[in-house]
Amino acid sequence: MTETQEAKTLQKWWDARKTVDARAFGLSPHDINLAITDVLNLDDFLIRSRLVLNAVKDGKTFALEIHSMNVMDDGDIYTEGGKLLKGTRIVVMDFVESIGVVAESFHEDVAALSRAISRLLDFDFEEGKRELASLKRALRPHGRVAKSVELPSTWRYHESHEIDPGMHRRYYEYLLPNGGPAPGLLITNEKAQKSVSSFEDCYCTCVRTPVEFGDREISAVSSILVMPEKRVGVSKAETPF
Repeated sequence: MTETQEAKTLQKWWDARKTVDARAFGLSPHDINLAITDVLNLDDFLIRSRLVLNAVKDGKTFALEIHSMNVMDDGDIYTEGGKLLKGTRIVVMDFVESIGVVAESFHEDVAALSRAISRLLDFDFEEGKRELASLKRALRPHGRVAKSVELPSTWRYHESHEIDPGMHRRYYEYLLPNGGPAPGLLITNEKAQKSVSSFEDCYCTCVRTPVEFGDREISAVSSILVMPEKRVGVSKAETPF
């Protein structure tokens, strides 16, 4: 039996951007974007970690988290942990490993701003970090049955930098400066209405086109969807040898 759960968070993150934009922090866009990335990244991993732990804690369930990422070419190195499945462009990692990557990525130099932004979103940043550490500890024994895969895809919005409002539901919020046209969303684009955090650049501002899979890719992913056999330990005193 299988069950699919979706972490429906995009609307929440779009609303977060509006909330932050409505508050004048008096700080550089760069610092604000670092803090937004940290807060939304933490919120994202808390939601996902709770879902995964709830799924695997019975000891009878295999949880596979599915993401999409940019297509990797031969020789590319995936810097967020994990490894390419042999003969494919699919990255796989233990879910708990991905928690460790995000837990080590927070920008301490903007921690005060992160706390302020999280309060605007009815979210306690420091308490969230403590909960994430607790979830990581709880998930560590389930590493063999809680996996994450990154499926190859392409970002549609910057393939050509052409204006196409139909590409994304939040096009006008992110891409148009003062009601005028924009050549495309780039973090360094001076014509953009605002600079955009790296988290939003990946999750909130683009749509992705999946890359078709062949039998080899399907077989490779299927090979990890196996519950490990339970090993029964026997003490030395109980052995006949």
